[in-house]
Amino acid sequence: MKKNGCLKIFLIVFSILVIILIYRKIQVRKHTEIIKKQDLELLKQNSQIEQKPIIDEKILSKNFEVIEVDTKENLRLKNVNALLKIKIRNEKEAKKICTEIRNHYVGYSCNINLFDDINALHKSFEYPLEDKDRRIVAKHFIAMSTFDAPKVVMMFPYK
Repeated sequence: MKKNGCLKIFLIVFSILVIILIYRKIQVRKHTEIIKKQDLELLKQNSQIEQKPIIDEKILSKNFEVIEVDTKENLRLKNVNALLKIKIRNEKEAKKICTEIRNHYVGYSCNINLFDDINALHKSFEYPLEDKDRRIVAKHFIAMSTFDAPKVVMMFPYK
C-alpha cells in the first residue's frame, strides 16, 4: 500500500511538472511569434525611413561635369573625376566645387580629382605615365581632395 501511494503521488507530481513545462513552452512560442511580428513591423518602418537615397551619378552643374565615378561599396568610398567647365583661379573655388560634389554623395567618403582637359583626365589612368603624358596631366590636373582630409584641396598635385 505504501509503495502504491508513493507511486501515485510521484505520477501526479510528474504529470503536473510535464503539464507546466508544456504550458511554458507554448507560452514561449507565442511570445516569440509576437516579438517576431513586432520586429518585422519595426524593420518595415525603419526601411521606409532610412532608405538610401538614389544618387544620380551625374551631377548637374554649370561649373563642372562628373566624368567618372568609381564606387567601393564595402568601404563606402567614391573616387570622383570631374571635368571643369570654368577656369579655377584659386584654392577657394576648388574647395567650393569639392564641397558641392561631397554634398551630392552624402554617406560616402570621396576622393575628388578636378581636371580642365578631358584628354588629361583619361591619360591620368595610364600607368606608368611617360614624360610627355606626365607633363600634360600635370598641367591639366587642377585640384585634388582626398577622403581622409576633406577640407584640404591640393592645387596642381602633379606639379
